[in-house]
Amino acid sequence: MDCMEFKSIVVDLFDRETDPQVISECERHMAECDECKRYYDEMAHVTALLRPRHSPVNSTSRRSRRWLQTAAIFIGVLMLSGIAFAAVQLVKSTSRARQSQSETVQPTISNTQLSENDSTMLKPVVYENAELKAILGEIATYYNYKVIYKSEEVQHTRLFFTWDKQMPLEEIIETFNQFNRIHVTVKDSQLFVE
Repeated sequence: MDCMEFKSIVVDLFDRETDPQVISECERHMAECDECKRYYDEMAHVTALLRPRHSPVNSTSRRSRRWLQTAAIFIGVLMLSGIAFAAVQLVKSTSRARQSQSETVQPTISNTQLSENDSTMLKPVVYENAELKAILGEIATYYNYKVIYKSEEVQHTRLFFTWDKQMPLEEIIETFNQFNRIHVTVKDSQLFVE
């Protein structure tokens, strides 16, 4: 028996005419599942509160069954709304953490860069006054290349550059080679920068 099946028949457990085999299956499930045991305890409490004081405990009238079903629905709605609220809070806190992390990790990249989990991750990345080392580092990582600099000075060259991730690496290298102080060559999955 799974949790869904248990919750669909839990109201029947309060009925004296319930099949003993169903009762024993439910008791076995509650022994293994703390969540369903709590659910049963809440149902028992609500049932006791809703049971008319003047009628016997084993009453199976339609009216008492309706009260039990109403109580079960009410508890189910409360539990689902609590779970939904918790999920919304979790998503909000996760997105805030990701946003603050991306702002601190890449301050030279403009807000048009999207996270890799975004469905539009091929949108161009705009670098504003960023060092060549940062720009080529991301491009090389994206294309699975390694960057080797011939001089320390060229790494710190600052550029305004827009990287279109849909462009082949060869075209991107051609664009870099159009700058006066930069020359990039490719050999064996390595980018050599002079």
